[in-house]
Amino acid sequence: MLEFELIRERSVAEYLINKDGSIIVDLHNGTFTFRHFAGTQQSQVIRMGTREAGVLRYLVSNSGYLVSKDEILNSVWRGRIVCENTVSVALSNLRKLLRRVDPDCRCLVTVARAGYIFYPYRSGFIIEGSYDRKNR
Repeated sequence: MLEFELIRERSVAEYLINKDGSIIVDLHNGTFTFRHFAGTQQSQVIRMGTREAGVLRYLVSNSGYLVSKDEILNSVWRGRIVCENTVSVALSNLRKLLRRVDPDCRCLVTVARAGYIFYPYRSGFIIEGSYDRKNR
């Protein structure tokens, strides 16, 4: 029963939001929104590639758990034949975006010869199922 509740809770994640609400990652649309960009009232929106967004969704849905390259490959590319380093490239691109939030990219940990663990809180993110723009 507990495992079912954990899976159900992880499946509804739609947003990563930093603590002060100035950065919103929309997992469904694959966008990073930087509010008050460069000290202005303007926002900057950066769209992730389709595969990078899929990798991030998979990592978020398995937040705190070790996931292998094969698991990511099977989930995001679903049986397509791709190069051996495809997952590594997508993770590299994802890290470039995450470094805009946390220069050390502490949220994405590589475990040698085993896989990756995503810890959103290490970079100041919380996972939310919805985002109320009016109250932020």
